[in-house]
Amino acid sequence: MYASQGLCINWSHELALSPYFSIKWDAQDPAFLTMEISALAEGYVALGFSSQSSAPHIDMVVAWVDFQGVPHIRVNCFFPILNVLMLYN
Repeated sequence: MYASQGLCINWSHELALSPYFSIKWDAQDPAFLTMEISALAEGYVALGFSSQSSAPHIDMVVAWVDFQGVPHIRVNCFFPILNVLMLYN
């Protein structure tokens, strides 16, 4: 369960790809995919989604923390996004 700013999420799935990278998600609502990505990384973390195998048609999220410790996120979408909600602890 994740609680931040009054929002509670019961993660229905979790995938630990390494001790340094994990993804949690909940897709019980057919209109939304809610995800949390945890990574120990230098530089940036990126995640892409595509219904095709070609890179030009990919939706991508890139996140990083700058040298002052400020988190940043960039969302590039091939298809229009209706709503993106980002929570920082």
